Amino acid sequence: ILTACNAEDAIGGELLLSTRSNLRAARGDLDGALADQREARRRRGDGMAPDPDFDGWLRTARLLHATGDAASAAREAESALGWARTWGTRGYLGQALAVSGLIRGGDEGLAQLHEAVAQLERSPARRELARSLIELGAALRRGGARTAAREPWRRALDIAAGGGLLAAPRRAQ
Repeated sequence: ILTACNAEDAIGGELLLSTRSNLRAARGDLDGALADQREARRRRGDGMAPDPDFDGWLRTARLLHATGDAASAAREAESALGWARTWGTRGYLGQALAVSGLIRGGDEGLAQLHEAVAQLERSPARRELARSLIELGAALRRGGARTAAREPWRRALDIAAGGGLLAAPRRAQ
């Protein structure tokens, strides 16, 4: 559908571009996904106000990180985290902390991932909690704490099984 429709000209093109970005990322076309996400943002207006598509903001940060643009990814994640702190909901804050922790890495990133899980545990955002637990487990494993990594992964699998999430179990396993 998205290839038959010119997303750039369609009414609601931002939504189509964001959707196509998700599809491209799922297929492994990270550069195409990032281009679509950036174009969706440009169409919304990239002024000083926070991005109204918070998930898109975080997706942009993750895509920049995945394509090797660490500096831009860190700036995006920091902006999203600042906005999430201002907004103050546990779900947004937890998501932003998880993305920032993933991008930052090291001890500081690990601390942010722990904080993300703590925030998300007190929110209704179960999918994001599972996602953050997976990233926490991966960070622990990368840091050499293989045994400690198992508990967040087990919890993520339990949440995923209870909520019908499909991608989370594959990543956790």
